Amino acid sequence: TGNNAAALLTRLRLVMLSGDWIPVSLPDRIREQVPACRLYSLGGATEAAIWSIVYPIEQVDPQWASIPYGTPLRNQTFHILKPDFAPCPIHTTGKLFIGGAGLALGYWNDPAQTHARFVHHPQTGEPLYDTGDLGRYRPDGSIEFLGREDHQVKLRGFRIELGEIEAA
Repeated sequence: TGNNAAALLTRLRLVMLSGDWIPVSLPDRIREQVPACRLYSLGGATEAAIWSIVYPIEQVDPQWASIPYGTPLRNQTFHILKPDFAPCPIHTTGKLFIGGAGLALGYWNDPAQTHARFVHHPQTGEPLYDTGDLGRYRPDGSIEFLGREDHQVKLRGFRIELGEIEAA
């Protein structure tokens, strides 16, 4: 019943939101229903342990375009790099790369795609996954997700190249 559901909802302690773009209005809408719960944003890629980045959602700045992507989870790394693999300074857009313990070894039976997306940092040798996403560092050290560098979209968690749809 409705009363039972409302009673259960008040006992909720933690909400984990996942996705590239979490609307800035969503955390306050959740807190209206469940004021005591803690909210976290989680993100990442299937190629790197699904969730590789976290952001505790506390105060939401109405100037934000979306909730910040966050900082790497333990034993994982996130890098925002220029085309020469130099790190991007704060507020400078670059490509997002994931590394660390959760990183896959490549794509099953797809050496061409593995070679294109799984790279080694030329200076450190660290294995990295090129997400195809763009981001930038915020002054607090967290990452802001800025979108895709290509025309790929996600539908129910599956990546789709728009060119494939056009070709079909």
